[in-house]
Amino acid sequence: MKNFKIYTLILVSACIAFSCDEEDKLITDILTENPLPVPTGDPGELDLSTYVAIGNSLTAGFQDNALYTDGQINAFPAYLTTQFSAQGVGGGDYVYPDINSENGYSGTDGTNLFGKYILNITELGIEISAGENNIGLRATEDEIEALTNFGVPGATISDLDDASFANPYFLRFSSNPLNVSILDDVVARNPTFISLWIGSNDYLGYALGGAASGAPTDVATFQTMFTNHMTKLAGTGAKGVVLNLPPVTLIPYFRAVPYNAVPLTDQSDVDDLNAATAFGGYNAALDGIAAMDPNFSQEDADERKVTYSLGANPVLIKDTDLVDLTTTLAGINPALALYGQTRQANENDLILLPASTLIGTDAEGLPDVPIGVANPLGDEYVLTFSEQVEVITARATFNGVISAVLANSAFSNFKLVDIQPFFADAFGLSAAQATALALTSDAIAAADGVLGIEYQGFDYSPDFTPNGLWSNDGVHPNPRGHAIVANEIIETMNETWSADIPTVTVNQKRASPFTQ
Repeated sequence: MKNFKIYTLILVSACIAFSCDEEDKLITDILTENPLPVPTGDPGELDLSTYVAIGNSLTAGFQDNALYTDGQINAFPAYLTTQFSAQGVGGGDYVYPDINSENGYSGTDGTNLFGKYILNITELGIEISAGENNIGLRATEDEIEALTNFGVPGATISDLDDASFANPYFLRFSSNPLNVSILDDVVARNPTFISLWIGSNDYLGYALGGAASGAPTDVATFQTMFTNHMTKLAGTGAKGVVLNLPPVTLIPYFRAVPYNAVPLTDQSDVDDLNAATAFGGYNAALDGIAAMDPNFSQEDADERKVTYSLGANPVLIKDTDLVDLTTTLAGINPALALYGQTRQANENDLILLPASTLIGTDAEGLPDVPIGVANPLGDEYVLTFSEQVEVITARATFNGVISAVLANSAFSNFKLVDIQPFFADAFGLSAAQATALALTSDAIAAADGVLGIEYQGFDYSPDFTPNGLWSNDGVHPNPRGHAIVANEIIETMNETWSADIPTVTVNQKRASPFTQ
């Protein structure tokens, strides 16, 4: 960080001593006199004149908790189209449903991570057209007719062929809203090459909510829908790639907040929390229950005990897998009813990113009872180990379905792109950890146990720091991450169809807009 600040000061000083306008002119003059080489390539056995991308928020370019213009043009389909336009490759244009907003649309209440409000953006009616106060609502007719990016934030496997899909992002660019499906529009576009990346929302949404409600899509539905989708896409005659599903429990959304995120520096605070009138009394009550209830062991009691010390302490959490002792504890002391399913987090628990703004704050109606310290953090903000197993199992099972379906000769025009080695390498997994996460054999081989990834001679980290590959929402890649995804696709295309498509230079892409 120190070096980054020094570098920033050098840039500022340079612009003061030598105006940025003059610097831009100098760069332009240099490029005019010494132009960059025009990339060339070969399509091999591919026709890339009409490349169509299908998927969810990853395909749409959703970044930093919003769909905004700069994210859309820095998504992997945009990068692929640019590389396909290299001399000799023969790629067509990239046409996306431009949100037409610098700050974008978050899909919830009109606000996003940039802290700005987009006027009337929540009213995504079919008849609304773009205007000064309706930024980027309905895509233009020209965009819709020539569309090549069919990424829809929030889309699940079942949504792709649902004509009644009322997703506000899809209503922006559907050719006939509420009457045709995403795949209907894709087929009508007559694609010559397709990328499909779908299925992560079928388990990610469950994980993002701390597994507090809902469940991953059932396997039978996933298999039926994916097979039907592939049948429809194969019917176009296009070639294509299908990306498998990433191990989402590794992403910053689940890793940025440590399990021991409660720092205590004052001994008096420690003493107050451990007092007999506080958690000392709670711990004694647990011992009493263990002594009286044959169904509640001392081991059960010890698992729930809460003790604080100076330094970093585990977050106090609600764990719904625990037997609910609310009634029993309330009978001992009504104040203990709050802790019916409470324990301190351990290193196997994942504290979700939104909890970072809650830990240490007071819950409504409970002054001086800070969340995560004296008031348990809600189940929706924690992914326990057993819940992680559910998510991991769903993802591994879905990936098995994807591989098995693509092995069918009817889909021989489509090639699997294994995205998991990139995750295993970037997140510094050991081979044992990659195996425990049920990753592919290539991912296990790529797991070197070193956090971060060296790519094209540069080091990148799996987070949202200045050298990171993730955007600030902790879920979606930033442009550098998207560039690596594009390159994974290009490498598969080159190997499969004897093509020579140039790859993207990752370090030319930005990281987070908050770190520039």
